[in-house]
Amino acid sequence: MLAPSYSRRGGRPPRRHYRTVSQVSQVTIPDPADRIIAQGRALVRAIESLATIEPTGPFERALSRLLSSAYSRRLRSSVAVATAGEGEG
Repeated sequence: MLAPSYSRRGGRPPRRHYRTVSQVSQVTIPDPADRIIAQGRALVRAIESLATIEPTGPFERALSRLLSSAYSRRLRSSVAVATAGEGEG
């Protein structure tokens, strides 16, 4: 007797979606500038979110400050890398 998922598909097992070699070779690596911009936007959203959350205790307050300072530092370093790369092009 067939499993219920097979019977709904007309008696066939579910299809597996594998990539062929040609499909894998066509995958494009994103532009480094686009990746830096996307990461910067995500960091800004995270910093803004941490600023709006009201910590309920000293542990949450310390963790929020730590994450906010770490994200700010990473954002500053990615901006520095991006601006340093502008002069090369």
